[in-house]
Amino acid sequence: MASILGMKKNILYGILIVLGVFLLIQIIPIGDYCGGLMNFLISIVILVLIMLIVLITSINEIYRYIKNKTKFDFIPIIISFSILIIFYLIMETESDKFWTSEKLNGITISTAAKSGTLKLYNNGSFAAKYNQADFSCTYQGDYRISNDTLYLDRNELESLTENIFTTKYSINKKDSLLQPIKKGFEVINIYKLN
Repeated sequence: MASILGMKKNILYGILIVLGVFLLIQIIPIGDYCGGLMNFLISIVILVLIMLIVLITSINEIYRYIKNKTKFDFIPIIISFSILIIFYLIMETESDKFWTSEKLNGITISTAAKSGTLKLYNNGSFAAKYNQADFSCTYQGDYRISNDTLYLDRNELESLTENIFTTKYSINKKDSLLQPIKKGFEVINIYKLN
């Protein structure tokens, strides 16, 4: 009986860890990623499942403690709080890439339904975020600056972002603008420059 109970607890721990991994995978900004309303709803469902599992197991543990004087199992609570703390810390970071700092932050608005945000980081990488009404996609790569010209080293950036971003901009520090070298692209307004 004790081995079956131990096996059930291990399965419970595994379920909590798998749910936590699914939750965190959606919000860790590594590589190209997209997100929107569906990701938000999936996160809510996973958080509710984690809370229900912890609530039910805690009630069961309290009942077993009162009835049989068995030890209370804190491991599901510890796993859940660890997942929630990591989730909170990632969501509350000021920058998408918490391991480096921002060098430049700019925004472009193409239409009411489409816009973009360009972030350059001190480690030589960039993140071009393409926003639509109900979702956004972030495409990443490296950049270099030469003679007041910004080069975004990323293949197919123009097609991936539906011509919101191009790969070559002239830097206008006086007016805080990134002027696209190619025609047909929007100017990027710089609102943060370090």
